[in-house]
Amino acid sequence: MKRYFTPIALLGVLFFQSCEDLVEYSPYDVRVRVTSVNADNIRKIVANDLPPNRNDTFTFAVISDPHTFYADLADAVSSINANKQVQFTVVDGDVTDAGLFKEFDWEYRQISKLKTPFVTVIGNHDYLSNGREIFQKMYGPSNFSFEFHGTKLVFFDDIVWENGNSRPSFEWLSEELNDSIAHNHQLLFAHIPPESDQLAGEYDTVFQRMLKSKVDLAFFGHNHNYADNQMDGYRYIVVGSVSRRYYSLVTVTADTVVTSKVNF
Repeated sequence: MKRYFTPIALLGVLFFQSCEDLVEYSPYDVRVRVTSVNADNIRKIVANDLPPNRNDTFTFAVISDPHTFYADLADAVSSINANKQVQFTVVDGDVTDAGLFKEFDWEYRQISKLKTPFVTVIGNHDYLSNGREIFQKMYGPSNFSFEFHGTKLVFFDDIVWENGNSRPSFEWLSEELNDSIAHNHQLLFAHIPPESDQLAGEYDTVFQRMLKSKVDLAFFGHNHNYADNQMDGYRYIVVGSVSRRYYSLVTVTADTVVTSKVNF
């Protein structure tokens, strides 16, 4: 006996077949497939610094704002993998567009193809929906740091608007940067650059004062176009989105921090 589907029945079948996708796009979904990604990758990075040697040169890449540009991200990953000097990669925020689990998962499937460890900063888009909770489950705390070959790398959550207009934890940052003499360099990574609307007024004044007195070089995302800014007493780079088809390559020696813009 032949079976016939009415249009309404057919729509019902399609609906139930797509239910999983609908659930995965829910803004309330906080599932993760992996946890403690930053901590695990930092352990892999510092394992190459035992015993610690302040005179060793090292090279790393910085990319930012992959959002939904997954084809561009895949090409960036391939380009970084082809450079045998790169020891790790920093992703400077906005790995998602709307803070959804599915977006975190899509981005992770691409970035985890890197042959070397990677560390991820939280961006303002990553705060949307339940993104902050997903980020913390998946990557860990949004403020953290580690030391490598005599250089201190500090990762700072400077999101204001999507964080309920909250003040960034400048006290934590000040404590992290209070011993610059002990390191060859101090490098900072955050998503929102100075002189942005989110950091207007007191926040920008406090932030720039810390950069000027403590940091050799800072890296930011958020603005999708590359910029290299020399300010009064410090320098910062806006890495730009992978959709612009470039990233920053950074080589650190005991005395210098040299950067270049790599097109892919």
